[in-house]
Amino acid sequence: MRKLSLALALSLVACSASQPADHGTAGSSGAAGASGVTGGAGGAGGAGAGGAAGTNGSCSACAAVGDEARLIAVPYPALQELSGLAASRVHDGVLYAHNDSGDTARFFAITADGAAAGEFVLKGELATDWEDVAAGPCDAGRCLFFADTGDNDAKRAEVALVKVTEPSLPPQPGAPIELSAERVRFVYPDGPHDVEALLVHPESGDAYLVTKVEPGPSAVYKLAAPLAAGAVRTATKVATLSVPAGGSLLITGGDAHPCGDRLILRTYSGLFEYRAPTGAPFEAAFDAVPVSLTAPSFGEEPQGEAVAYLASGLGFVTGSEDPLHKAARPLRARACE
Repeated sequence: MRKLSLALALSLVACSASQPADHGTAGSSGAAGASGVTGGAGGAGGAGAGGAAGTNGSCSACAAVGDEARLIAVPYPALQELSGLAASRVHDGVLYAHNDSGDTARFFAITADGAAAGEFVLKGELATDWEDVAAGPCDAGRCLFFADTGDNDAKRAEVALVKVTEPSLPPQPGAPIELSAERVRFVYPDGPHDVEALLVHPESGDAYLVTKVEPGPSAVYKLAAPLAAGAVRTATKVATLSVPAGGSLLITGGDAHPCGDRLILRTYSGLFEYRAPTGAPFEAAFDAVPVSLTAPSFGEEPQGEAVAYLASGLGFVTGSEDPLHKAARPLRARACE
């Protein structure tokens, strides 16, 4: 099949999780047709350039992802320790990013062309050790969930997801915009863990957290929706999983596919997709044999901790810290073959 245009893939809106996945099927030609941005539920009007399957009436995913990466500039010098990425389900082609520990409770919006789209500050919130971000459904419609779950020494008495409604974007980026947020506090049933990968299911809103441990296997914990502030909750362990040997075994980021039938995890040296069998529930993906995807090299992403599916489901984006130069490094987007 011809490679999907990355510009198109980045601009397509999220596919409907209630529809079956269309794994890499080529669609008929047609206009790109990215639709309304207010609810993130609009679809593309038929297949666009590059023969990608349309997302209007069917949910699309890649059977295979191309090796070639498109670079997306990071327009904020402050994103020197980029740790989490999520694709907006409200604004076409927009990605959200945040720093690792040491920064304040803020995040940044980046367009598909690498332009600044807004900086946001969560008033009254802390960022003890933000490690990942996920977009998902919530009582307000669409929310972002920041995983304040980093715990290298496994000693935090409790951790949290910081929840904020997806914001409107300013016409012109300027001063940081203040937003309200709420803190979903929780503990693990078997003591503290270091967690850097957060997945939020696109339909149920359930959150899944994957531990960072070597030699493994990693544990997967679930916080069932609704995710809201209140008493401290206890997460439920639902699975264990491993990544293939031969590189780093430390899971540093992840995302649930917009179609709700698969997930992606990354380590410092690898990228792996776990696909649930046809008709099986999402959690069956944790038991699947992972498919290895083309990962950035160490030179490209020396401390890769971020990965997110495109909102279309037809590819993914990765990002990295730069511990040596302390500079913002470009994102890398890959689309279906």
